[in-house]
Amino acid sequence: MLHQFLSNQTGYQQTLATAMQSAIQNFPADLATVPAAIQNLLSGDPAAALQTIINQQMGYAQTINTALHSAAQDFGIGVAGLHDTFQAALQDLATGNVNGAVGDISTGLRNLFLTGFEPTVDLDTGIITITPTGTLGDLIPTLAIPGQMAQNFTNLLPAGSIPAQIS
Repeated sequence: MLHQFLSNQTGYQQTLATAMQSAIQNFPADLATVPAAIQNLLSGDPAAALQTIINQQMGYAQTINTALHSAAQDFGIGVAGLHDTFQAALQDLATGNVNGAVGDISTGLRNLFLTGFEPTVDLDTGIITITPTGTLGDLIPTLAIPGQMAQNFTNLLPAGSIPAQIS
């Protein structure tokens, strides 16, 4: 284990030495590009970038608003259906069907959040997409927002930069 540790340290030192040598050799060329890089930064249009960010935030707000509105409607429909569910469960209990009563109640409570699934088939690729319906299905579009935000941030990075290459 100590041998592996020392081997790793040697590799790190070689990588660092190579990077330092490259930086020293390329320093005059890198220094010559500094004025052009500063000019590029100053020539950008901050109003356009700000407008893009505002438009994206408004899109996120619209997605969240639509999802919450639809989820509230579906939840209300589920709550309205609980009366019939409890009535059916009570009738099952009156006839001695305990399993049926428990099934009715669990179905009614499940329908508050998940009413079913909607399969969609893409005939070109043969891919079947299964989307939940109900309250949870309405909230699914909000799960895409963090990924969209990360992609939008990545799009702001300069092309060819190390952070852009990593992402």
